[in-house]
Amino acid sequence: NISTFNKMVPQNGVYLAECLIDGVKYPALVNVGTRPTFRNNEYLIETYLLGFNKNIYGRFIRVFFLRHLRGEIKFSNVDDLKSRMKEDLKEARVFFNI
Repeated sequence: NISTFNKMVPQNGVYLAECLIDGVKYPALVNVGTRPTFRNNEYLIETYLLGFNKNIYGRFIRVFFLRHLRGEIKFSNVDDLKSRMKEDLKEARVFFNI
């Protein structure tokens, strides 16, 4: 989860992005919004770094939004959400050629 100092963020939804950490760019999936499936009202930016397994909590990163995949969706259950997340991840791997 990312806190933002820049209030200019894209519309709610899922994005392909690159994240700059210590001078290195990493491919990422980013969700911007309120996670309506979980009835959450908190605005969040959640970033999943593909192929990355280091602890960077509390660190500053820069997110470059590259492509909008889809709008924010309220799924009827968590299994439907997980299924869609797998599809988003497949699309990201194709986009980043990994």
